Amino acid sequence: MQNLIYINSNVSVRGGNEKTKLFVSAGYLTQEATTRHSDMRRISGLVNAEQKISNHLTLSLGLNVSNVFQHAPDGGTGSWANPIFAGRILRPFQMAYNEDGSWNTNSSNPLGYTAHKNVLYLAEHDVRSLSATKGLGNVSLKWNIRDRLSYTGYASIDYNNIEEYRYENGVLGDAMSVGGRVNQYYTRYFNWLTRNQLDYRYNYLGDDDPSNISAVVGYETQESLQHNLNGTGTGFPSKPSPPVLSNAAVITSAGSSNSEYAFISVYSRLNVSYKNKYSLSGSFRKDGSSVFGANNRYGSFYSVGVGWNIDEEDFFGNQKIFSSARLHSSYGTTGNAQGISNYAAKPLAAYGYNYTTGNGQNYSTIGNPDLTWEKQKKFDIGVDLGFFRNRLLVSSDFYINNVDGLIQSLPLSKTTGFSSISYANIGSMQNSGIELTVKSENIHTKRFLWTTDFNIAFNKNKITGLAKDAGGANGNYFLGKGYDYYTYYVRLYAGVNPNNGEALWYTDGSKATTTNKYNDAERVPYKSASPKFYGSFNNTFEYKKIRLSADIYFNVGNYVVDSWSTRFYDGEYFAFNKYQRVYWNRWTTPGQVTDVPEYIYGGGEQAQSNDFSSRFLYDGSFIRLKNLTLGYDVSKLARKLISEAGKVYLYGRATNLFTKTFDDRLPFDPESGNVTIPLYRTYSLGINVEL
Repeated sequence: MQNLIYINSNVSVRGGNEKTKLFVSAGYLTQEATTRHSDMRRISGLVNAEQKISNHLTLSLGLNVSNVFQHAPDGGTGSWANPIFAGRILRPFQMAYNEDGSWNTNSSNPLGYTAHKNVLYLAEHDVRSLSATKGLGNVSLKWNIRDRLSYTGYASIDYNNIEEYRYENGVLGDAMSVGGRVNQYYTRYFNWLTRNQLDYRYNYLGDDDPSNISAVVGYETQESLQHNLNGTGTGFPSKPSPPVLSNAAVITSAGSSNSEYAFISVYSRLNVSYKNKYSLSGSFRKDGSSVFGANNRYGSFYSVGVGWNIDEEDFFGNQKIFSSARLHSSYGTTGNAQGISNYAAKPLAAYGYNYTTGNGQNYSTIGNPDLTWEKQKKFDIGVDLGFFRNRLLVSSDFYINNVDGLIQSLPLSKTTGFSSISYANIGSMQNSGIELTVKSENIHTKRFLWTTDFNIAFNKNKITGLAKDAGGANGNYFLGKGYDYYTYYVRLYAGVNPNNGEALWYTDGSKATTTNKYNDAERVPYKSASPKFYGSFNNTFEYKKIRLSADIYFNVGNYVVDSWSTRFYDGEYFAFNKYQRVYWNRWTTPGQVTDVPEYIYGGGEQAQSNDFSSRFLYDGSFIRLKNLTLGYDVSKLARKLISEAGKVYLYGRATNLFTKTFDDRLPFDPESGNVTIPLYRTYSLGINVEL
């Protein structure tokens, strides 16, 4: 581990006249990581230009280009070469260097680096690099056809070029038996989007009256193309280092693939407003996507909404409690197509099932021609209230969101040749809850200002319907009608037999009897990964030129699990480090009451004591001081030195400064959720300059 250096510089220029507007910016970021030989550099540039061609035509152009280059260690969860994970695995007597100062590359001693690798050596001799170049360009033309009617044509392209290189040395690590290994990957994405839109606005009570009708109709298309190349080779000379793929003794694999998807949409919106008192809105759209089955590619979605600004009514002035008040409500449907493979709905056959030197082909995906949009039907009603001349603002919303056509894997009889349909509309789900936001100016004087922002959200989730054979185990979770979608499906841990130190589990959910055989215990629905409520509490203090802000986040009621952390318990994985709690609380004496079983080298008959059960569910509730920022406005001093200087602001920020958890057993950060991706405490200094 090491302290890191982080530098982020940005400069921007804005200019123009009545007909021409131009904005140009450039940025450079360089950052070292907390692990050695890990760093990242980003260069970016942005140009936005707008030209008023005539009173009716306006042309806008935009170009955003960036390149990210980074070196990184093996970041795989549970990878022995992951330095963060290895820091927990390696025992104190495993040394990176021999007594003479040379590298410890011992791979034969079971107490050396057979599985638990010398990550310092790997960081020095392995290479993992990535270069990602991204270009986003857009052009739009706005035509004011008449005073109230306009047309906007928009087109954009998004180009991404990603090159990845990985070299594993042949002396120590996963590639030592093959004399080193190189993997190279090339990925190219090309996305384009076009939109044609008509806008209409009419002040139906006259131009001086805010009452208006506005309408939008449009047509949008989008297509994405992806191309991949990859190659792997083994057996490399010691130089050049790092080697290139063409120097490999054996090319072990090479491949390429192409993939694409497309969306098409027609949409419309209508808004009616009267005297800033009442508003009515509605929308309708029809979307089509190539990722869905041939029978159900299109979905229709709509929404309606109403609003009432009560504070615009004449009678509102007759009361002294509220300074502002507004009611609003809406109901609408939306569609979800995220996370679905481009060809998952199509029955597919694939090559690669070869016989001797001939090509072989076999069915690879059963497909689902009836796969369609996951639809959300959401109702919302809320109120916004202001007190004390709006120094206190309170907003509250209640919502019910019903999800139909929930997309999940659907088990199949293996007599079909497949174990499941990867994507199917298997059921329905409901989310309901309340969201509350409070903003206040607690103290406001000529020299001092204290403001507070507070928000909290309560959400309840439950599955309301499932297709036949769709329920039951879903990895570590349980799918069942009436249950939270993220309900765990576990064997219930019953503690330790005080007479012999054996781990015990309840045989079923009744908790009437116990067993010392892990597989004799039934899995039951238990606890949930969904929080009962979460939110933030932020305070800002300003005194003259000094500004102090503190951001506090909280999350309550969810349970977290990390399957890799179980290896730091008990004796099955004896070569791993162990949590102190295991050492101090392990069973050692008959009659001892504890929840940590006897430590047996290799696990013995109790080797499954650290398999997944309710023992490894932890209360994930936390309160975190996320950001603490102190700044000072030195603009006045800067203008004494440089008369043209604008605003100059210096600040320092500390992140993840303090975290309070509520489970003494919790061995990892509840927000990151595992032992391999910690959240670091960081300190930074910055300056904002406006000329």
